[in-house]
Amino acid sequence: MPENIFPPAYKYLKSDKGDFFQLVIMGLLGLVLTGFSVYLGVASDSKVTKPNEGDIQVLIEKSKRANTTESKIDFLLEAETKQLEWSAEQPKSTFRLTRLLNLRNLFIVLPILIILGCVFYLLGWCYPRTVFLWGDFEAHYNDLISKKKAIWSLVILSLVFGIIGNLFVYGLSSYVRIG
Repeated sequence: MPENIFPPAYKYLKSDKGDFFQLVIMGLLGLVLTGFSVYLGVASDSKVTKPNEGDIQVLIEKSKRANTTESKIDFLLEAETKQLEWSAEQPKSTFRLTRLLNLRNLFIVLPILIILGCVFYLLGWCYPRTVFLWGDFEAHYNDLISKKKAIWSLVILSLVFGIIGNLFVYGLSSYVRIG
């Protein structure tokens, strides 16, 4: 297998089991977080059927006419029975891949994948295990330091802009009513 397809730190990951184990744990944690966010996107897409307007009007009229304790109990029993019937009419949740592939889930998963890619790149290419500051490697190491600073600056700036954007949208949400 050609050696140049792996990051320079890969040979150290092969020899040191502790660092490789940490990298595997970080990858699994990323997959779990991605799967959890996708699951939340699927769980929130369940469609609820509304009850019949005629049934609601009948229940409202019966609630107004319930004067005695027995008629109130009968009304509550009938209302609970109707609610059970309405919930039984709900569509059963089945797994569909098309429910996963939507814009909302893309915006949830994409930042996680970008962060995992940045972390893998930083660990693999920008943090060498040993540094020898002689010859041409000094220029190479200075280049690595500038890459690290640029990537971490990008990550921090994106977090700051994300927080500011969320606060802006939260502030606008009190003025805009949806639905």
